[in-house]
Amino acid sequence: MDQPEAQQPKPQPPYPTTSHFVVAQLAKDLDGMAFGAADWHFNFRTDPSYYGALAQAVLNAQAGWFLDMRTREWVLREDLSEEQKAMT
Repeated sequence: MDQPEAQQPKPQPPYPTTSHFVVAQLAKDLDGMAFGAADWHFNFRTDPSYYGALAQAVLNAQAGWFLDMRTREWVLREDLSEEQKAMT
């Protein structure tokens, strides 16, 4: 009898969670920044809970990994749809 193929684990991005120390450090640094020009009335900061996810997205994007908005999984850029590639 043929053995069913063992399912290969999906590759993971370099920063699969926000708990990695590099992600945490960048999140801490982002928390100290205001986004926008200092004299612009839309200069803003965001809820601190978002900085970890933002840091994770930046670091993974630098390595070529993006969050597929349809599947909510990290994928390599070449695996994104053409529409999503246009947004990266």
